[in-house]
Amino acid sequence: MPKPLIGLLTPQDIYEKEYKTLLETQCDVIYGKSVNRYPDYKYTTEELLDYFGNCDGIIVGGRDRVPKDFIENAPKLKVITKSSIGVEKIDIKTASENTILVTNAPIPHNFISVAEGTITLMLSVLKRVFELDQMTRNGQWRNYDILPNLLYTKKIGIIGFGRIGKAVVERLKGWGVELYVYDPYVPDQVIKDAGVINLALEDLLKTCDVISIHVVLTHETHHLLNKDRLNRMKADSIIVNTSRGGVIDEESLLECLKSKRIAAAGLDVFENEPAVASNPLFGLDNVVVTPHCISLTSENLRHLTLTAIDECTNAIHGNTPKYIVNSEIIERWKKRISIY
Repeated sequence: MPKPLIGLLTPQDIYEKEYKTLLETQCDVIYGKSVNRYPDYKYTTEELLDYFGNCDGIIVGGRDRVPKDFIENAPKLKVITKSSIGVEKIDIKTASENTILVTNAPIPHNFISVAEGTITLMLSVLKRVFELDQMTRNGQWRNYDILPNLLYTKKIGIIGFGRIGKAVVERLKGWGVELYVYDPYVPDQVIKDAGVINLALEDLLKTCDVISIHVVLTHETHHLLNKDRLNRMKADSIIVNTSRGGVIDEESLLECLKSKRIAAAGLDVFENEPAVASNPLFGLDNVVVTPHCISLTSENLRHLTLTAIDECTNAIHGNTPKYIVNSEIIERWKKRISIY
Protein backbone atom coordinates (compact mmCIF):
# COMPACT_ATOMS: atom_id res chain seq x y z
CA MET A 1 0.00 0.00 0.00
CA PRO A 2 1.53 3.40 -0.97
CA LYS A 3 2.39 5.86 1.76
CA PRO A 4 0.22 8.98 2.13
CA LEU A 5 1.62 11.95 0.22
CA ILE A 6 1.97 15.40 1.78
CA GLY A 7 2.69 18.52 -0.26
CA LEU A 8 4.62 21.43 1.24
CA LEU A 9 3.60 24.39 -0.89
CA THR A 10 5.86 26.93 0.82
CA PRO A 11 8.69 25.13 2.65
CA GLN A 12 11.24 27.15 4.57
CA ASP A 13 14.85 26.08 4.15
CA ILE A 14 15.71 26.40 7.84
CA TYR A 15 13.10 23.80 8.83
CA GLU A 16 14.45 20.90 6.82
CA LYS A 17 14.96 18.96 10.07
CA GLU A 18 11.32 19.51 11.08
CA TYR A 19 10.05 18.45 7.65
CA LYS A 20 11.98 15.19 7.93
CA THR A 21 9.70 14.22 10.80
CA LEU A 22 7.04 13.70 8.12
CA LEU A 23 9.02 10.73 6.87
CA GLU A 24 9.01 9.30 10.38
CA THR A 25 5.20 9.31 10.29
CA GLN A 26 5.27 7.04 7.25
CA CYS A 27 4.53 9.77 4.72
CA ASP A 28 6.13 10.76 1.46
CA VAL A 29 6.76 14.45 0.85
CA ILE A 30 6.65 16.75 -2.17
CA TYR A 31 8.54 20.01 -1.72
CA GLY A 32 7.23 23.09 -3.48
CA LYS A 33 9.09 26.31 -4.09
CA SER A 34 10.94 27.52 -1.00
CA VAL A 35 9.70 30.80 0.43
CA ASN A 36 13.35 31.72 1.04
CA ARG A 37 14.42 31.33 -2.58
CA TYR A 38 11.09 32.31 -4.17
CA PRO A 39 9.61 34.83 -1.69
CA ASP A 40 7.00 36.28 -4.05
CA TYR A 41 6.10 33.17 -6.02
CA LYS A 42 2.44 32.42 -6.63
CA TYR A 43 1.32 29.11 -8.08
CA THR A 44 -1.13 28.99 -10.93
CA THR A 45 -3.97 26.49 -10.55
CA GLU A 46 -2.33 24.35 -13.24
CA GLU A 47 0.93 24.31 -11.28
CA LEU A 48 -0.87 23.40 -8.08
CA LEU A 49 -2.44 20.43 -9.83
CA ASP A 50 0.82 19.38 -11.48
CA TYR A 51 2.75 19.52 -8.22
CA PHE A 52 0.18 18.59 -5.59
CA GLY A 53 -2.91 17.21 -7.34
CA ASN A 54 -2.19 13.68 -6.10
CA CYS A 55 -1.56 14.61 -2.46
CA ASP A 56 -3.48 13.30 0.54
CA GLY A 57 -2.71 16.48 2.46
CA ILE A 58 -1.12 19.84 1.79
CA ILE A 59 0.52 22.39 4.10
CA VAL A 60 0.16 25.95 2.85
CA GLY A 61 1.80 29.22 3.81
CA GLY A 62 0.74 32.84 3.86
CA ARG A 63 1.34 33.49 0.15
CA ASP A 64 -0.58 30.42 -1.07
CA ARG A 65 -4.08 30.39 -2.52
CA VAL A 66 -6.02 27.14 -2.58
CA PRO A 67 -8.76 27.75 -5.15
CA LYS A 68 -11.92 25.89 -6.09
CA ASP A 69 -10.49 24.42 -9.32
CA PHE A 70 -7.60 22.82 -7.47
CA ILE A 71 -9.73 21.39 -4.66
CA GLU A 72 -12.26 19.86 -7.05
CA ASN A 73 -9.51 18.17 -9.06
CA ALA A 74 -7.43 16.72 -6.21
CA PRO A 75 -9.41 13.50 -5.55
CA LYS A 76 -7.19 12.13 -2.76
CA LEU A 77 -7.01 15.37 -0.79
CA LYS A 78 -8.25 14.93 2.78
CA VAL A 79 -6.82 17.92 4.61
CA ILE A 80 -5.59 21.44 3.86
CA THR A 81 -3.43 22.78 6.67
CA LYS A 82 -2.53 26.46 7.01
CA SER A 83 0.68 27.06 8.94
CA SER A 84 -0.74 30.20 10.60
CA ILE A 85 -4.18 31.54 11.57
CA GLY A 86 -5.70 33.33 8.56
CA VAL A 87 -7.46 31.05 6.05
CA GLU A 88 -9.07 33.62 3.74
CA LYS A 89 -7.03 32.40 0.75
CA ILE A 90 -8.47 28.88 1.03
CA ASP A 91 -11.83 28.11 -0.58
CA ILE A 92 -13.30 26.61 2.58
CA LYS A 93 -16.77 26.23 1.10
CA THR A 94 -15.49 24.03 -1.74
CA ALA A 95 -13.28 22.09 0.68
CA SER A 96 -16.29 21.35 2.88
CA GLU A 97 -18.41 20.33 -0.11
CA ASN A 98 -15.68 17.84 -1.01
CA THR A 99 -15.32 16.57 2.58
CA ILE A 100 -11.85 17.99 3.05
CA LEU A 101 -10.82 19.30 6.45
CA VAL A 102 -9.27 22.75 6.71
CA THR A 103 -7.04 23.28 9.73
CA ASN A 104 -4.87 26.13 10.92
CA ALA A 105 -2.49 26.92 13.77
CA PRO A 106 -3.91 29.38 16.32
CA ILE A 107 -1.18 28.62 18.82
CA PRO A 108 -0.09 30.99 21.62
CA HIS A 109 3.29 31.65 19.98
CA ASN A 110 1.43 33.03 16.98
CA PHE A 111 -1.22 35.27 18.50
CA ILE A 112 1.12 36.49 21.24
CA SER A 113 3.69 37.38 18.56
CA VAL A 114 1.05 39.48 16.79
CA ALA A 115 0.00 41.10 20.07
CA GLU A 116 3.58 42.01 20.95
CA GLY A 117 4.13 43.33 17.43
CA THR A 118 0.94 45.38 17.62
CA ILE A 119 2.10 47.13 20.77
CA THR A 120 5.54 47.63 19.22
CA LEU A 121 3.95 49.46 16.28
CA MET A 122 1.66 51.38 18.62
CA LEU A 123 4.60 52.64 20.64
CA SER A 124 6.73 53.29 17.54
CA VAL A 125 4.03 55.59 16.19
CA LEU A 126 3.30 57.35 19.47
CA LYS A 127 7.00 57.79 20.26
CA ARG A 128 7.66 58.93 16.65
CA VAL A 129 10.54 56.49 16.42
CA PHE A 130 10.86 56.66 12.63
CA GLU A 131 11.12 60.44 12.55
CA LEU A 132 13.53 60.60 15.49
CA ASP A 133 15.65 57.82 14.01
CA GLN A 134 15.97 59.65 10.69
CA MET A 135 16.66 62.96 12.42
CA THR A 136 19.44 61.46 14.55
CA ARG A 137 21.03 59.68 11.58
CA ASN A 138 21.08 63.02 9.76
CA GLY A 139 23.11 64.60 12.55
CA GLN A 140 20.25 66.57 14.06
CA TRP A 141 19.70 66.72 17.77
CA ARG A 142 16.57 67.44 19.79
CA ASN A 143 13.77 69.08 17.89
CA TYR A 144 10.89 70.31 20.01
CA ASP A 145 8.63 70.25 16.96
CA ILE A 146 8.96 66.44 16.95
CA LEU A 147 8.03 65.25 20.42
CA PRO A 148 6.99 61.72 21.41
CA ASN A 149 3.59 61.06 22.97
CA LEU A 150 2.60 59.12 26.07
CA LEU A 151 0.70 55.86 25.89
CA TYR A 152 -0.27 56.43 29.52
CA THR A 153 -3.89 57.66 29.94
CA LYS A 154 -4.71 57.05 26.28
CA LYS A 155 -8.02 55.51 25.26
CA ILE A 156 -7.30 52.37 23.25
CA GLY A 157 -9.95 50.92 20.94
CA ILE A 158 -9.64 47.27 19.97
CA ILE A 159 -11.61 46.16 16.89
CA GLY A 160 -11.98 42.39 17.13
CA PHE A 161 -11.83 40.53 20.44
CA GLY A 162 -10.53 37.13 19.41
CA ARG A 163 -7.27 35.59 20.58
CA ILE A 164 -5.10 38.45 19.35
CA GLY A 165 -7.39 41.22 20.54
CA LYS A 166 -7.56 39.64 23.99
CA ALA A 167 -3.77 39.22 24.10
CA VAL A 168 -3.30 42.90 23.23
CA VAL A 169 -5.71 43.91 25.99
CA GLU A 170 -3.95 41.73 28.57
CA ARG A 171 -0.58 43.25 27.68
CA LEU A 172 -1.86 46.82 27.85
CA LYS A 173 -3.55 46.57 31.23
CA GLY A 174 -0.42 47.62 33.09
CA TRP A 175 0.10 50.77 31.03
CA GLY A 176 -2.50 52.96 32.71
CA VAL A 177 -4.76 53.16 29.66
CA GLU A 178 -8.52 52.98 29.12
CA LEU A 179 -9.53 49.95 27.05
CA TYR A 180 -12.52 49.70 24.73
CA VAL A 181 -13.65 46.88 22.44
CA TYR A 182 -15.88 46.48 19.42
CA ASP A 183 -16.80 42.93 18.42
CA PRO A 184 -20.44 42.15 17.54
CA TYR A 185 -19.79 38.40 17.76
CA VAL A 186 -18.52 38.36 21.35
CA PRO A 187 -21.12 38.38 24.16
CA ASP A 188 -21.25 41.54 26.26
CA GLN A 189 -20.50 39.56 29.41
CA VAL A 190 -17.27 38.15 27.97
CA ILE A 191 -16.07 41.68 27.22
CA LYS A 192 -17.17 42.90 30.65
CA ASP A 193 -15.42 40.00 32.38
CA ALA A 194 -12.21 40.97 30.57
CA GLY A 195 -12.34 44.34 32.30
CA VAL A 196 -12.89 46.41 29.16
CA ILE A 197 -15.75 48.55 27.88
CA ASN A 198 -17.92 47.45 24.97
CA LEU A 199 -18.69 50.17 22.40
CA ALA A 200 -20.39 50.34 19.03
CA LEU A 201 -17.90 50.82 16.20
CA GLU A 202 -18.81 54.43 15.47
CA ASP A 203 -18.59 55.34 19.17
CA LEU A 204 -15.25 53.59 19.52
CA LEU A 205 -13.81 55.46 16.54
CA LYS A 206 -14.80 58.90 17.80
CA THR A 207 -13.81 58.14 21.42
CA CYS A 208 -10.40 56.50 21.23
CA ASP A 209 -6.90 57.90 20.79
CA VAL A 210 -5.54 54.64 19.37
CA ILE A 211 -7.44 52.22 17.12
CA SER A 212 -6.00 48.71 16.78
CA ILE A 213 -7.49 46.22 14.31
CA HIS A 214 -7.69 42.46 14.94
CA VAL A 215 -10.29 40.93 12.63
CA VAL A 216 -10.11 38.35 9.87
CA LEU A 217 -10.71 39.49 6.31
CA THR A 218 -14.17 38.53 5.05
CA HIS A 219 -16.79 40.11 2.79
CA GLU A 220 -18.17 41.72 5.93
CA THR A 221 -14.88 43.19 7.13
CA HIS A 222 -13.52 44.26 3.74
CA HIS A 223 -13.10 48.06 3.98
CA LEU A 224 -14.69 47.95 7.42
CA LEU A 225 -12.83 51.21 7.96
CA ASN A 226 -13.99 53.11 4.92
CA LYS A 227 -13.77 56.84 4.24
CA ASP A 228 -16.80 57.67 6.35
CA ARG A 229 -15.59 55.70 9.37
CA LEU A 230 -12.01 56.94 9.12
CA ASN A 231 -13.36 60.49 9.17
CA ARG A 232 -15.09 59.73 12.47
CA MET A 233 -11.73 59.25 14.18
CA LYS A 234 -10.24 62.00 16.32
CA ALA A 235 -7.79 64.25 14.50
CA ASP A 236 -5.00 63.45 16.96
CA SER A 237 -5.65 59.70 16.96
CA ILE A 238 -3.55 56.93 15.43
CA ILE A 239 -4.47 53.67 13.77
CA VAL A 240 -2.58 50.37 13.92
CA ASN A 241 -3.32 47.44 11.60
CA THR A 242 -1.70 44.03 12.05
CA SER A 243 -4.65 42.01 10.74
CA ARG A 244 -5.25 42.26 6.98
CA GLY A 245 -4.73 45.24 4.68
CA GLY A 246 -8.14 44.94 3.06
CA VAL A 247 -9.90 45.82 6.31
CA ILE A 248 -8.96 49.47 5.68
CA ASP A 249 -9.77 51.45 2.55
CA GLU A 250 -6.12 52.28 1.89
CA GLU A 251 -6.85 55.15 -0.50
CA SER A 252 -9.04 56.87 2.09
CA LEU A 253 -6.47 56.22 4.79
CA LEU A 254 -3.81 57.88 2.63
CA GLU A 255 -6.02 60.96 2.22
CA CYS A 256 -6.64 61.17 5.97
CA LEU A 257 -2.95 60.84 6.82
CA LYS A 258 -1.81 63.35 4.20
CA SER A 259 -4.34 65.93 5.37
CA LYS A 260 -3.58 65.13 9.05
CA ARG A 261 -7.24 64.21 9.49
CA ILE A 262 -5.68 61.23 11.31
CA ALA A 263 -2.41 61.89 13.11
CA ALA A 264 -0.47 58.74 12.22
CA ALA A 265 -0.57 55.02 11.43
CA GLY A 266 1.39 51.84 12.10
CA LEU A 267 0.85 49.26 9.35
CA ASP A 268 2.11 45.70 9.03
CA VAL A 269 -0.39 44.80 6.28
CA PHE A 270 -1.52 46.32 2.99
CA GLU A 271 -4.29 45.91 0.45
CA ASN A 272 -1.81 44.64 -2.17
CA GLU A 273 0.99 42.39 -0.99
CA PRO A 274 3.86 42.22 -1.28
CA ALA A 275 3.73 45.98 -1.06
CA VAL A 276 5.89 47.86 -3.56
CA ALA A 277 8.18 50.82 -2.95
CA SER A 278 5.87 53.11 -4.92
CA ASN A 279 3.07 52.72 -2.36
CA PRO A 280 2.29 56.38 -1.52
CA LEU A 281 1.91 55.56 2.17
CA PHE A 282 5.64 54.93 2.32
CA GLY A 283 6.39 58.55 1.53
CA LEU A 284 4.68 59.84 4.67
CA ASP A 285 6.61 60.69 7.83
CA ASN A 286 3.59 59.93 10.01
CA VAL A 287 3.45 56.25 9.00
CA VAL A 288 5.51 53.37 10.39
CA VAL A 289 5.46 50.27 8.20
CA THR A 290 6.67 46.67 8.38
CA PRO A 291 6.38 43.99 5.64
CA HIS A 292 3.62 41.75 7.07
CA CYS A 293 6.16 40.18 9.38
CA ILE A 294 5.22 41.41 12.84
CA SER A 295 4.40 37.86 14.01
CA LEU A 296 7.35 36.17 12.31
CA THR A 297 9.51 35.54 15.33
CA SER A 298 11.93 32.65 15.05
CA GLU A 299 10.16 30.88 17.92
CA ASN A 300 6.75 31.35 16.35
CA LEU A 301 7.76 30.11 12.90
CA ARG A 302 9.24 26.91 14.26
CA HIS A 303 6.19 26.15 16.40
CA LEU A 304 3.85 26.95 13.50
CA THR A 305 5.78 24.50 11.34
CA LEU A 306 5.61 21.74 13.94
CA THR A 307 1.90 22.38 14.58
CA ALA A 308 1.08 22.27 10.87
CA ILE A 309 2.97 19.00 10.51
CA ASP A 310 1.06 17.50 13.44
CA GLU A 311 -2.30 18.69 12.12
CA CYS A 312 -1.70 17.36 8.63
CA THR A 313 -0.25 13.99 9.61
CA ASN A 314 -2.96 13.38 12.18
CA ALA A 315 -5.63 13.97 9.56
CA ILE A 316 -4.17 11.80 6.81
CA HIS A 317 -3.72 8.95 9.29
CA GLY A 318 -7.39 9.18 10.23
CA ASN A 319 -7.03 11.02 13.54
CA THR A 320 -9.03 14.16 14.30
CA PRO A 321 -6.80 17.26 14.22
CA LYS A 322 -6.92 19.83 17.01
CA TYR A 323 -7.51 23.07 15.09
CA ILE A 324 -10.35 22.48 12.61
CA VAL A 325 -11.79 25.46 10.76
CA ASN A 326 -14.77 23.67 9.12
CA SER A 327 -15.71 21.47 12.08
CA GLU A 328 -19.29 21.08 10.79
CA ILE A 329 -18.08 18.38 8.35
CA ILE A 330 -16.16 16.33 10.91
CA GLU A 331 -18.61 13.38 11.06
CA ARG A 332 -18.86 13.24 7.28
CA TRP A 333 -15.07 13.44 7.05
CA LYS A 334 -14.63 10.55 9.50
CA LYS A 335 -16.86 8.39 7.34
CA ARG A 336 -14.83 9.32 4.27
CA ILE A 337 -11.54 8.53 6.02
CA SER A 338 -12.82 5.16 7.25
CA ILE A 339 -13.15 3.80 3.72
CA TYR A 340 -9.42 4.21 3.03
